[in-house]
Amino acid sequence: MSLSALSTFFVTSAFAQSDTNDEGVSDRFDVITVTAQRREESLLEVPLSVTAFSGELLEALHITDNKDLEVRTPGLQ
Repeated sequence: MSLSALSTFFVTSAFAQSDTNDEGVSDRFDVITVTAQRREESLLEVPLSVTAFSGELLEALHITDNKDLEVRTPGLQ
């Protein structure tokens, strides 16, 4: 095996490892639970378009009610 092929294998292996804690939850992202279909689902499993706003972003954009949110969210009626 050539040196370049070997180094590619190790780089690929390093990227394949995930950053999870003991519970198996990723340390990089917050867990977002969607209840739009009247049941709790992970954002990754929802077959819908989702726009998520953090509390900090809501404050920065001065979003205080549903009308303000409708202006900032495409497709929201």
